[in-house]
Amino acid sequence: MSGQLKKMGESNEISYQALVSSQRAFVFFSPETKQFYLTDKEGSTNIASWEFFIPIKNSGSTPAKNLKNHVFVESLPQIITSDFNFHDLENGEPATANPQDTTFYQTKSVPKNTLADTKTGTTHLYIYGWATYNDVFKGTPQRMTKFCYEMHAILGDFRDARGDKETRATLCAIHNCADDDCKAQNPN
Repeated sequence: MSGQLKKMGESNEISYQALVSSQRAFVFFSPETKQFYLTDKEGSTNIASWEFFIPIKNSGSTPAKNLKNHVFVESLPQIITSDFNFHDLENGEPATANPQDTTFYQTKSVPKNTLADTKTGTTHLYIYGWATYNDVFKGTPQRMTKFCYEMHAILGDFRDARGDKETRATLCAIHNCADDDCKAQNPN
């Protein structure tokens, strides 16, 4: 009888773990960013700065609890390296991530020349950040997601509002991870 109870307990634990892994919140940042410009005055074609909307998605079937996130924008003269300070867990802001939903994080302004200079390669523009959250299931660990994209201005004049503009985000070689992979990839 005790062997049967043990097997039933093991079976229940397996079922619970399967439920958690298939239904839990899974929050991630999407590289499908949207950009918009601000002009120096109404009616002007002189772009003053750019801002980006970073999609934050929850692909799970349950909401994320206690979600905090932050997104940073930084321009550098060189490619980001593994010793870069990604400011992980700094300045976390409360947020929501409902099941199968997308919300957007608006970045701080980027000067027009910074984005324009990515076309020539004299500037590397990075958008990076993190999110921490819990599942709705009791006893599950705090989850973490980190991301890093390099933004490239590939079409148009990013100083003038006239004409089409196109940017592309590419993943950085580091700081793109979730949960335990984050600890292994970049323990800072």
